[in-house]
Amino acid sequence: MIFIEYLWLWILIAVISVSVDVATSNILFILFSIGSLFAIAADYLGFGFSVQIIVFLLVSIVSFLVFYPYIRKNLKKTLPGFVPQERKYIGKKMVLDRDLKDEDQLMVEGIYWTVVNTGGEPLKKGDVIEIAGIEGTKFLVKKAKEE
Repeated sequence: MIFIEYLWLWILIAVISVSVDVATSNILFILFSIGSLFAIAADYLGFGFSVQIIVFLLVSIVSFLVFYPYIRKNLKKTLPGFVPQERKYIGKKMVLDRDLKDEDQLMVEGIYWTVVNTGGEPLKKGDVIEIAGIEGTKFLVKKAKEE
């Protein structure tokens, strides 16, 4: 019977790396699990701990170099891109309920935002404005063109 001396170490590495991948959805640490499976095989075949470490490192690095670019490329195709919540406001038009200064506070969908008038003309009560962009945490607004 072959004595498997470092089996617990390689199983621990595999379980931790899979757990981290499940928690982060990064698909990076699963490649270390592949390396640990090969290290378990080396341990089972009776190779020493130094050979097991070399096998683990080599297989993990090769797995990373071969599979990671492929996984990331395909993952970007299947996962929707992250769009910050503020971006959904660009192009939104509103009717002003009061006159606005060049830089002022304005409630947009229940949240107060700092708005900066980039249109050059004063914004008066009753004007229709449009959110043209975002600069830091400020909405850039201008008078909407009449259609």
